[in-house]
Amino acid sequence: MSVEIDQVAPTQGAVEARASRGREGALERGAELGRYLVLERLGAGGMGVVYSAWDPQLDRKLAVKILHAAPAPLRPPRPGDTELASGPSPSLDTNSARLMREAQALARIHHPNVVTIHDVGAVKGRVFVAMEFIDGQTLRAWLDEAARPWTAILDVFLEAGRGLAAAHAAGLVHRDFKPDNVMLCKSGRVCVLDFGLARADGEQPVRPEQAAAELSDRPSSSSDGALSFTSSVSSGSVLTRTGALLGTPAYMAPEQFQGGGLDPRSDQFSFCVALWEAITGARPFSASSPMALVYAALDGELRPFSPRPAVLDGAKALPEGLVHALRRGLAGEPEDRFEDMGALLDAIARARTAPRRLRRRRRLLAASAAVVFGLGALASVALDRPDPARSCRSDSRAVAEVWNPRRARAIDQAFATTQLSFASRSADKIRAPLDAWARDWTAMHDDACAAHYLRGEQSAQLFERRVACLDRQLSSFSSLVDALAEADAEVVEHAGAAVGGLPNVADCGDLRQLRAALSEPRAPHQRLRLHRARALLDRATQLARLDRLEAAKPLFTAVEAEARVLGYEPFVAEVALARARELWLPNGRDEAAVEALGEDATKALIAARRGQAEHLEITAMSLVALSAARRSDFDEATRWLDIADAIAEPLDDRGLALELLHTRARTENLAGNWAAAEPRFRAVVADVEAMHGRDSLEYAQAELELGLLLIGRQQAQDALPLVEHGLQVATEQLGDHHPTVAEAHAQLGLAHTELAQTEAALESFRRAQTLVVEVRGETDRLNLRMLAYQGIALSELGRCDESRAALERLRSLSEAEFQRESARWAHAARLSGWSCRWSHPESVALLEESAAIHERLGGRYSYAWVDSALNHGFALLVRERDAEARTCFDDAREALARVESVEAQDRWWNPNDMLAIGDALLRLRADVDDTDALAEVFALRERLDPHAMLGPYGLLEEATIGRFDPRGPG
Repeated sequence: MSVEIDQVAPTQGAVEARASRGREGALERGAELGRYLVLERLGAGGMGVVYSAWDPQLDRKLAVKILHAAPAPLRPPRPGDTELASGPSPSLDTNSARLMREAQALARIHHPNVVTIHDVGAVKGRVFVAMEFIDGQTLRAWLDEAARPWTAILDVFLEAGRGLAAAHAAGLVHRDFKPDNVMLCKSGRVCVLDFGLARADGEQPVRPEQAAAELSDRPSSSSDGALSFTSSVSSGSVLTRTGALLGTPAYMAPEQFQGGGLDPRSDQFSFCVALWEAITGARPFSASSPMALVYAALDGELRPFSPRPAVLDGAKALPEGLVHALRRGLAGEPEDRFEDMGALLDAIARARTAPRRLRRRRRLLAASAAVVFGLGALASVALDRPDPARSCRSDSRAVAEVWNPRRARAIDQAFATTQLSFASRSADKIRAPLDAWARDWTAMHDDACAAHYLRGEQSAQLFERRVACLDRQLSSFSSLVDALAEADAEVVEHAGAAVGGLPNVADCGDLRQLRAALSEPRAPHQRLRLHRARALLDRATQLARLDRLEAAKPLFTAVEAEARVLGYEPFVAEVALARARELWLPNGRDEAAVEALGEDATKALIAARRGQAEHLEITAMSLVALSAARRSDFDEATRWLDIADAIAEPLDDRGLALELLHTRARTENLAGNWAAAEPRFRAVVADVEAMHGRDSLEYAQAELELGLLLIGRQQAQDALPLVEHGLQVATEQLGDHHPTVAEAHAQLGLAHTELAQTEAALESFRRAQTLVVEVRGETDRLNLRMLAYQGIALSELGRCDESRAALERLRSLSEAEFQRESARWAHAARLSGWSCRWSHPESVALLEESAAIHERLGGRYSYAWVDSALNHGFALLVRERDAEARTCFDDAREALARVESVEAQDRWWNPNDMLAIGDALLRLRADVDDTDALAEVFALRERLDPHAMLGPYGLLEEATIGRFDPRGPG
């Protein structure tokens, strides 16, 4: 007579002890558990008691599980027991701390097929876990409720398996997977419970003979005359006791009975037991005792695989691939099972679609036979089975409908219509990368077909995800080609960058990334709407990248509305992230853009959290942090980055890690913490090189960002090769007339300026100016900067007339673009007044007006006003109007004392040094024999950088010509 190993029967004493413990710790309705209010008891299991509860802080219902701190033994101690089996329980504090750690580990998993943990805490030494409240039924109840076809059973188990795989990726092993620990929500979502928590306190390895004794036979008669191990709780739900075994014996892998080390392959065994049982109505091994069960598993003594008639759903048999997958997953030795849960799921998914593929082949064969039968002349032709890969490969040609010679000619014509001098060169430059992308896409699609249909390496599910990835990328490619064929001047200017930003086709071959991808809605009509909405999002994204912002904005608004109607939260997050990145992120610290960036990033964060889209959630956190940094709220930015890092760490995703590192580097830079920012920017450059190569646009942009930081830190010698290489790659990738190339020329000029290579700097500034004026006109802000830099460089070279001309042009354009009463005009006036050591005939008047404008705009307590006042003082000083100069210096000193110190970090020269120079020169002017003043002048000349101080330093040189340093030779 066979014995069905169902579970352990506790002794009467154990049952009474457990009941007593439950009564003592029972919580009444309205009781407080931390901040939660208990509603009602939902049930109890081997690991704890579950209550429904209310969170008044977040106004939501949830489930709270209070874990048993020290489970009672399942039997009294017996003579001969080891100290391990019958000794004292571990300390409650140690147990609570360990259970807390494991619950916190589970809380880091955000996956639609794993229960979401909201909070972990301890009250009076009892660990509790607050989790989402799931409105549904267990998998066991679902299976018992009605006869389910095998395809529906597989669909549910595949979802549950993905939850297991997600937890395995986070380093957790379930140890007690069974139908009772899987929930089916009313929404259709499948969710695995108790991940990482099914561990008894003081768990230790157990010898096989101890396991046999522990699982002593206490059979009770079952309805069919067989014997089964029963329990007072529910079928298959009891865990073994502390110090012995962990799990439900009927579903446990042999190594769990043997006390060996457990890994994800143990869950794989339990999963296959449960699936076998769901299909056949019986578990795969028949044994007369617990240890016989172990030996049956080790020896591979499986029952015949006999699906129930209702499960077959009209099929004669289930796919052999399914049976093979189950048998392999039930192998007695872990190394004989699948390498991981993902591989097992792929095999099952492949079997799931096998009948559909077979029916399709049969239909094709029947159609071919009909044709041949109708054509008697061809009756002798042998009918080969049609090649399913052939039709798949024909889909690979879809890219030819998007990109072909006709479309290339349309782009050439559209570019030529703009009449830009560089339009033809730009069209030629983008053709090769568009050709290459189309070839790569075709090759990847062919490989997906071959991997699934020919080589049998990848499951139907994985194949579907690869094709979905390729379809999405083709949609983006098509949107770009459409926009290029309708080009205006802005499109031509940004075409190179947009082509360089096309999705990486290799991502659709990254199996790890594909397995981690979120499932799309199941309903066909919802999927269709989602695909259409994504095509609209692709269109909006490409228009934004081509600087067609006014055309892109209404599309983003429309697709956001569609996303809300769909109710698919991951896509809501995608839309918000795309708008944040494409519309607001490029606008730097513009106040309105910073606010919009924060709003969209927050929307994305909320939607990603609701949709359990972990990667999107982390990206949203990164943008929320950057928005905070651009508002100068650096503490908030750091907090968000710390949270994002903690969530991202177990994912081991290089792309996410790089994004967070880059945001942290930018945050440190914005905060003025340049010493902390520099190593992070260097790490960004190294990671980008490893991921994209030195000739990529991504690498060039990372180099330029690091180079700018180094220039600001007076490390121009280190910055120069970075900027030169970044400029070279940007020119190759984007063409001569892209704003990034012009910015790189400007940056090169700054590096030369710091190295006192003024002629080279002037050439770079003029090159940048030529590029930007040709494309955007004279009023572009980059051109205004170049005029300012040229004025400074020409002043240093002593070419005062040219310097004044450049700065006067800057004043004229600033007044036309921003009005005379603007900070920009005041800055231009300050430069004009400063030029060639305040020698401009109107220097005093210009600087006086500049200071007055800054005072009206922001008051005296700002660096803009201090700068103007100091320069006004020096203009008076060189004209020997010492009393007025002293008044300016005193006013500047008073204001400087009240300016926030953090603002002082973003300075080209130090205003305190300028004050020291002014004071020393005034003292020396008052008494030429003042040795202390002369010593101060010599000390300042020795200490200060002449290229940073420019005009004031020249006055120091003049004051010391022919004078001896009173400090002496030492």
